[in-house]
Amino acid sequence: MKASKILVLMAVLFALTALLCLSSCEGEKIDMSTPSEGLKFEANSDGTYYVSGIGACTDDVIVIPETTSTGKPVTGIGERAFYENKNIKAVAIPSSIKAIGDEAFHNCDELTVVEIADGTQTIGVQAFTLCEKIKKVELPDSVKKIGKGAFWRCRGLESVIIPDGLEELGNYAFAGCDSLKMEKYNGAYYIGSSYNPYLILLKTVNRDVDFCQINDSTKFIHSEAFAECEKLTSIRIPSSVVEIGGEAFYRCSSLSAVEFVITDGWACYDFQATGDIKNVSKESMADADDAARYLTNMLLPKYLIRE
Repeated sequence: MKASKILVLMAVLFALTALLCLSSCEGEKIDMSTPSEGLKFEANSDGTYYVSGIGACTDDVIVIPETTSTGKPVTGIGERAFYENKNIKAVAIPSSIKAIGDEAFHNCDELTVVEIADGTQTIGVQAFTLCEKIKKVELPDSVKKIGKGAFWRCRGLESVIIPDGLEELGNYAFAGCDSLKMEKYNGAYYIGSSYNPYLILLKTVNRDVDFCQINDSTKFIHSEAFAECEKLTSIRIPSSVVEIGGEAFYRCSSLSAVEFVITDGWACYDFQATGDIKNVSKESMADADDAARYLTNMLLPKYLIRE
């Protein structure tokens, strides 16, 4: 009987300790003074290195080192480096890391805290897909590209800060992030930063909207943002917009007039056709009817960019 009580007490203490550790990670910055040991590295062609896997490391709070044990610079986190790791609870990424590779933290379902220092430029395709316990992500000013589905179905994600200097947003980057706190403006929800809360038009307030005025500070229209808004008849694309995601106006059956404030410089990018880019004529963008037809027929994986 006594042994049974001791086991129960030990289990309770273990659970409380784990909870306290997790709360500490969520409430405080990760100490980066002691990098994780045992991680696996591989060399880049330029002599720098990238993290290629968990290796012999047993830490549940991963601090990516700026250099290898031999002093070689670490500049990236490789493709699938921590793919479906069930142990990691937090990760700190230093300023030396320029790119987080495709699926680097895909389906790390215990990952709760992600800290990215200024220096990272690229968040890879599906880099954090299905990390459903992450609650907050603050992307530094250095980030220029967010890959396709980078945060897809991060259902617990409540807060995201995105730099205004972002240059490319992949399709479905924030799709399925059901808990996100967004800024509402004239028929649509947006995410961004305190400097520009209207950077990305994520979705309409509902599918019954018949009018929406896109904010003049918006740079990106997220994929499927207006999908199936069958009552929408017209839309104005302000000069600030540089990218329109795939199927952004899918099944907008009543959309008959689209006004592009800037009509030249647009091109259609096909994600699956090895970077295939096709220029869209200025005349097509200048004609409201042609532009409407073009947008409603732009299916995934294509999206529209302005250079």
